[in-house]
Amino acid sequence: MGGENDGQTSVLIAQVRKATADHRVDPNSGLLRSKSFPKPNKVVYLGDVAKAVLNCLDLPETPRFTRIPEFNEQKWVFITRSSDIEVTIKSAPYWLFGLVNSGYLNIIELKGDYASRCRVVYDIVAVLPQPPWEMTHLNAYNGFANRKGLPFFLDNEKNWKRLIDHAAEHLLESIEIMQTKLSSSAFSKEDVEFIESELSFARKSLMDSNAPAVERALSRIEAIIIEAHQHNEVHGKKSLDDAPLELPLDNVPFVDYTNEIESSEE
Repeated sequence: MGGENDGQTSVLIAQVRKATADHRVDPNSGLLRSKSFPKPNKVVYLGDVAKAVLNCLDLPETPRFTRIPEFNEQKWVFITRSSDIEVTIKSAPYWLFGLVNSGYLNIIELKGDYASRCRVVYDIVAVLPQPPWEMTHLNAYNGFANRKGLPFFLDNEKNWKRLIDHAAEHLLESIEIMQTKLSSSAFSKEDVEFIESELSFARKSLMDSNAPAVERALSRIEAIIIEAHQHNEVHGKKSLDDAPLELPLDNVPFVDYTNEIESSEE
């Protein structure tokens, strides 16, 4: 089974490395809560992967558990939505009956726009300290994957990297579009130096897999271009570009959402 089920779905498997009892589940609503939630609740070990996913989504809905943890507090399923993406994460033991954190994996299902899926995956990998497809117990994983109809290790790695590469190409395309704007003679010497500096910073940030830094640099360049364009219009100079500026950017802020409590839903 590959990671791409159809044109709207990606399935990726991630190794859990750390998990702590920092969250709770409201058994009445099934919603994720912080550990200070005052009403009756269930302890849940969310894990580093699930936290990274939530932090990389754009203002996600409060995760709702379709499988509430019971005796095994690290075995659960939740679903959340963020703009045009729906994310389901299943936490399951795959080695040594889940007696340690490294015996768990997360099955991540992403549904929605392909570019949005790629960007979320790109950001997830960037914030995790180790590639999520690297399994601590490889033989046990392949046995689990065989029983559950999941991609084997190498296929799973390819599925992750396919999405990552697409997102990186998207960012590089944005940088190259900005690069073409420097061909205009309407920029001042100071503007050219600023744009060249920001383009260099954007390329270095892309090498570091820091997508937000790339986008901030491109936004600064865009502001200079717009300002120069407006200045030239006022003073009757040659326009920088007769066509409107269009950039394939998706600005996705990092939001530490997992520790918030939506009191309106309590």
